[in-house]
Amino acid sequence: MWPMSISLSSDDFTEVGGSLKTRTVFNINEDMEIWGGGISIITKLPCGNELTVASSDIFCEGTLKRGEYVRSRDLIISRRVVPSIPDKVSYTLRASLSVKRPKTREEELRIQSEKPIKLLARVTAEETPVSMNIKGMSFSLDKDTFKPGEEVKLNYSTQNVRTMIVNLIHESNIQCACPQYRTICVHVKRQPKEKVLSVEERNPGSGFVTIRIPGYAEPSYNYLWEPPEVTYWSLIFGAYSRWYLEVECVKASGESIKFQIPINVVTEKKTEEKIFEESMKELKPLSKPLDPHSIIISANKGASKTTITVKNASSNLLRGVTVRVSAIKEELFEVKPFIQGVNELPPSGEISFDYEEQAENYQVTLEDNEGNVIVKRL
Repeated sequence: MWPMSISLSSDDFTEVGGSLKTRTVFNINEDMEIWGGGISIITKLPCGNELTVASSDIFCEGTLKRGEYVRSRDLIISRRVVPSIPDKVSYTLRASLSVKRPKTREEELRIQSEKPIKLLARVTAEETPVSMNIKGMSFSLDKDTFKPGEEVKLNYSTQNVRTMIVNLIHESNIQCACPQYRTICVHVKRQPKEKVLSVEERNPGSGFVTIRIPGYAEPSYNYLWEPPEVTYWSLIFGAYSRWYLEVECVKASGESIKFQIPINVVTEKKTEEKIFEESMKELKPLSKPLDPHSIIISANKGASKTTITVKNASSNLLRGVTVRVSAIKEELFEVKPFIQGVNELPPSGEISFDYEEQAENYQVTLEDNEGNVIVKRL
């Protein structure tokens, strides 16, 4: 086993549509070639395959010298992402590093560190009155939004109705479609609708009935995630929880009339959302950012390769330094980048390495353990 480790810290909670602050420490005890490394937020689909909903690169292909590399990243969570749902959707934050097999194009080992996180959604629903008329009958609700334990009052006015049955119905399930299983996924089990409560009135005439929302009721939601990439157009992932009143009236003539009245169930905001304000205090801003002019970068172009040299002209000892270089062609096209990492870069110290890609322009990015990031174009 490779003598190295990854430690990962982050907020335990964050909101969909916001960002997640992370801090990753790569402890590397020997020089090694890598394919790359980064962090991601993943969930498991019903089939067991993983879905990545947010990610950020930390290292690209290159070489890391023995040492400790500390990197902070903010993961942006799209508003399209399905939030965490108990017993349905859960998320894991993962940091990983892919290590090359020496002198080959194969992966020798993938080192990972993981921790569970929760993605929260701010759910708001405005109370709206409901009124409907159907075949000489009228029904109304003073509002359509309720909390668990609250009563739903359905007002009605009917004529020539023998029986009226009002059912409180709940439907809930996962939605998933992918190129492999298409829109009918064999791993998503069909869930029959649940008849939670039922009230029956004979010869109802005019009046009202009440049905209490159970105290354990799951809130209403309807989430659907689709990736922005065109190549994954057929992949969707979502979840829904729907509540409605199912009303069936049987007239004296024997005619049966059935219809639905949708309602919303909302729960109180949980105090656990405040936790993520406290858990990442160690991510402090730089006390004294490194002056970009104190980093001198040069490129010596040869016949088949370019030598990149980075000199630390500051008075600071830089730790966990990585230098990422990429060739820029036609101003828009970035050629495959390369990274070189060293444990320390002392004052007046230099990093020098060869980059095999040739181009008119190069972009070089220096990053260290203190959070300094300096980008220069050559």
